[in-house]
Amino acid sequence: MRTTVVAMVRGSKFLTSGLLAGVLLGGALARAQDDSYGEEESFEGEASTEGNWMGDSVEVDAEDLSTTDSAPYYQVAYTRRPLTIRRFMIRGDAGLGIERFPDVAGVDIDPLVTLDIGGAFGVFDELEVGVSRYRVGTSMIANGEVGRPLGQGLIPLIFSPDFDFGDIPVYGRYQFFQNDMFEIAGDVVLVIPSNTDFAFHLGVPVRIHVLEDLAIDTGIEFRATFFDGPGTDTTLGIPVRATYNITENFFAGGVTGVQAIDFDGDRTAIPLGVHGGYTLVKNDRPLLDLMGEFTWPAFLVPGSPGDKAPTGLFAFLVSASFYYSL
Repeated sequence: MRTTVVAMVRGSKFLTSGLLAGVLLGGALARAQDDSYGEEESFEGEASTEGNWMGDSVEVDAEDLSTTDSAPYYQVAYTRRPLTIRRFMIRGDAGLGIERFPDVAGVDIDPLVTLDIGGAFGVFDELEVGVSRYRVGTSMIANGEVGRPLGQGLIPLIFSPDFDFGDIPVYGRYQFFQNDMFEIAGDVVLVIPSNTDFAFHLGVPVRIHVLEDLAIDTGIEFRATFFDGPGTDTTLGIPVRATYNITENFFAGGVTGVQAIDFDGDRTAIPLGVHGGYTLVKNDRPLLDLMGEFTWPAFLVPGSPGDKAPTGLFAFLVSASFYYSL
């Protein structure tokens, strides 16, 4: 029975790839057929006063407000971006990750090495769908669970300890609230178990614009993993991710929070890490984000003997996200 289920699920990776291609193709066709998009609603030759993200009045040329631009408010500065990509935008993601595990009884454990390739599509400004581990404001490594292995994407390749194909996370994110300081969205993620076990995520990511160039990403993340056999892991996480744009292109920050598994108090961890990146620009729009992150997923383990942290458990990731507007 297990062999049959795994075979069926592994076969679903090809179906998922086809579905994503269909979504992107459908978006391109919809973009081409939207007669009102780009002509009837564009403004010409007038100046307009619009509020910026802080609510201050600024003079804006009406030509800059033309709806022919599919991403008029997707900023170069990482901290000024919303929680979702804009309408008819495509984001391609690729990340090379290494996760190192502590020795067990003196036995050295091979690290996990993965290459995760995925992407996302903006259905409209507030709705983003994709097959990827990456979303604005969420960890690119732990993803809400202590020591959760890398190896998730549309094409998740595992190189160590053995060559394998990872899991496929299909997600949707809807941003339902936004004002000058707060942005709130809802996440739903289904992890197709082409390698491990079926899981689903529910999340409420919150982005707080503390200053023009300082953002704090937090919220609530819930994850349930259904093992092949008795037992289910439930994880509740409250991430805290601070990011500061040192320049318009260069950003850096820290990662922490708290994660509790099964709510019994015996499996609680506080991660600690750093992250940063650089944005390449084309035509005053983000073209490519180059990012890196280093994290101890369980830097502190409250309730463990002596509150000893497994410092041998750490993860490192370098990644790139490419942006294109249809």
